[in-house]
Amino acid sequence: MLSECKEIKMLIFIFAILKYNIMNRVLLFIVSLFATAQLLAQTGTVRGFVYEEESGEPAMFSNIVLEGTKIGGVTDANGFFTLSKVPVGQYNLVVTYIGFDGLTTSIEILANKISNQKFYLKESSIQLNTIQLSAERQEANSETIKSNT
Repeated sequence: MLSECKEIKMLIFIFAILKYNIMNRVLLFIVSLFATAQLLAQTGTVRGFVYEEESGEPAMFSNIVLEGTKIGGVTDANGFFTLSKVPVGQYNLVVTYIGFDGLTTSIEILANKISNQKFYLKESSIQLNTIQLSAERQEANSETIKSNT
């Protein structure tokens, strides 16, 4: 009788340990799901407009890049751009447009937030040297050769 009692106590102890392990694993799984969801949500968006400073016209198809990353884009016909799913952090946003001086500004991307920006580009002060091309047309060789055969 005493040995049966010890066996029953041992079985109860083993079931308690197994139940405890299963509960821990389920709890660990649930916590992992929430942690993963939080990590995936750690992105933000930056969007805005780029204009030519002198005329106020949109700077169509100018380049927008987050320095040191592969994240970037191009403005549309209205000068609008959007960079989404940007990891949270500090970045230098670089704006370039042919014939205009580039701009660099520091921005902070916050989780699940949208950062709105406006940029005004100044015309480039760099002048290129003028190149003159000239050409002459050679007189066409219109000599014909006749053969008498």
